[in-house]
Amino acid sequence: MLSDRIKRLKTDVMERECYYEFAHNSRHGSWVKDANPWVRDVALDRVRHNDLSMVQLRANLLRELVELSAIDIYPDWTLAGEHLCGHVFQCRLPNFRDQAAFLSEFGLTADDADRLKDNLEWFTRRDKRTSVGRPAFDPAPEVNNGSGNCVYSAGGWIENHSIRDFRKLVQVGFAGLQEEIEAAQSGIAIDDPEYPQKENFWEAALAVCKAGIRLGERYAALAAEKGLDEMAEACRRVPARGARTFREATQALWFGHIVTCGEDGINANSIGRMDQILYPYYQADMDAGRITREDAVELMAELACKLYLDYDVQAITLAGCDADGKDATNELTYIILEVTEQLGVIRDVSVRITPDTPQRLYDTCARMLAAGGGIPFLFNDSCFIPALTERGIDARDAWDYAPIGCIELTIPGKANPHAVSGWFNVTKCLELAMHDGVDPITGTQLGPQTGKLADFASYEDFYAAYCRQVEYFAQRMIYHINRGE
Repeated sequence: MLSDRIKRLKTDVMERECYYEFAHNSRHGSWVKDANPWVRDVALDRVRHNDLSMVQLRANLLRELVELSAIDIYPDWTLAGEHLCGHVFQCRLPNFRDQAAFLSEFGLTADDADRLKDNLEWFTRRDKRTSVGRPAFDPAPEVNNGSGNCVYSAGGWIENHSIRDFRKLVQVGFAGLQEEIEAAQSGIAIDDPEYPQKENFWEAALAVCKAGIRLGERYAALAAEKGLDEMAEACRRVPARGARTFREATQALWFGHIVTCGEDGINANSIGRMDQILYPYYQADMDAGRITREDAVELMAELACKLYLDYDVQAITLAGCDADGKDATNELTYIILEVTEQLGVIRDVSVRITPDTPQRLYDTCARMLAAGGGIPFLFNDSCFIPALTERGIDARDAWDYAPIGCIELTIPGKANPHAVSGWFNVTKCLELAMHDGVDPITGTQLGPQTGKLADFASYEDFYAAYCRQVEYFAQRMIYHINRGE
């Protein structure tokens, strides 16, 4: 059963106003103190005058937010870290029209407000800048002007619904990643045709590493100041360097997630195969007598509360096969499911099934599903791994797949899918296939002429017309996604 401490942590996160609510409310001009745009403004002011590319600007802004955000350690928590103040990439501009109320809420002068507005509008314009020139394809069908003729929407998207390589971060830390980047920089000639593009990325990546290292340093100092010696020791180690214990590995994983959300917004950025990432540290601590199973349950419950606080599709994946195709279910798989069951909150948890999945795991999943809530999701490795390899994913990568967000599949640390860069209306394509590519609402010839429903001799002919409509618009959607990105 849940300990009294975990019950208090659950109450804490359930009573807080989460960022996801704030992000939506802010569209209507409602701002909360914890997301003070003044912090964003100072950070923007410190980076906007430098000669930085877009990717470097975002990375350096992350580093500034780590430095400027107020931090705290709340009672009962043993895992350090809260999401960064600012959330600059998802928040809408404040409502400057009611300047008197805005000034009063944040204690700003009129000059302050003008500078804040200038900085935020500059960043918004820069962030949305896309390629120049006339599109190769007429973008009209993608515009939903209320007439009902929207077939697709596309334009590129900065959020990426990703799973970072948390396994590597836990193993080597941001300092290890920094050393790897510096080694890559020194190993290529500056006259290499690819050097400028790689340099652009490397410089941004180094800023992210510095942000991660600094995040641990700040919490280590605060924990030491509050007399939290165990927490301070963990934060001095991670996420700068590789974890040595189960607690350090869990802390590193959470810090890595904070950095991810600071750069990409609190979004469907998922954890991936959490039991596989953390199990070696759990087993080493168990073998050395450093922890008990009950200790691990307590720590996983605390991490679950951290992840629940702001957004419910930060997906976790459990079980499945290893690189040799063998079932990788372990004791931490059951601990995480046990915690999920006991907490009784909505969590995005998936379980991968293999031909050798233990009966105990089937029984656990069945019991949880029978209780309601639809958790965990089940993914059959025998289906999904071949589906990935058939679509060009290397078999050496496909075994490590994990779902993100709305259960799109990705490869942790090796894919940047930008899953919401485009939206496609297949039902509209079906309608167009019935009307020779003409929109029956407007009478406009939107798609290719593929015949009318009454003229098809067979279902196969009708289905072929539908596929032609889908292909026609999918090509254009992909073009605009690539162009926008």
